[in-house]
Amino acid sequence: MTAYLLFLPRELHLSGTAVGLVLAATGPGALLGSLLAARLPSRLGHGIVLVSAAAIGDGVFLSVPALHGSGAVTVLALLAVNFVFGTFGQLVNVTVMAVRQTVTPDGIQGRVAATINFVGLGLTPLGSLLGGFLAETWGARTSLLTAAAGMLLSPLLMALSPLARLGRTLPSPTVPAGQ
Repeated sequence: MTAYLLFLPRELHLSGTAVGLVLAATGPGALLGSLLAARLPSRLGHGIVLVSAAAIGDGVFLSVPALHGSGAVTVLALLAVNFVFGTFGQLVNVTVMAVRQTVTPDGIQGRVAATINFVGLGLTPLGSLLGGFLAETWGARTSLLTAAAGMLLSPLLMALSPLARLGRTLPSPTVPAGQ
């Protein structure tokens, strides 16, 4: 996100208003993703939804470094990218949370949620620093392309994990020994 926020005004020369508009497109996309999460996993299977949505949502960012200029076509393309990212990113978030809550025993729900939040939010400042460093060292366009390609590790790892084999219904939680 740091490289993206540097790329939009510095490389594409977007105004603050255009940057805000582009980023705001994620919101309606996330709303649509939430609505899709209510139905798609039970129709298509949780695994296929997770892997496909992550691939589409993350993959759409590969098109951003190819954009040039601040014209209407560029802004429309960025609106579409952020809408798609918001839609499929939220679809992944809601679906993975449903899976996690279903397969985690009640007694450790809080610990699991706290651990995931701590690790996820705890690494955010380091990612921001790395993004800024890479943008300064390699340039915003190259850093953004590298980050977009790196984001595709998420669907790849999911495709190689047991998550990809989850069907339309989720397994019951397994209770750890001693509980």
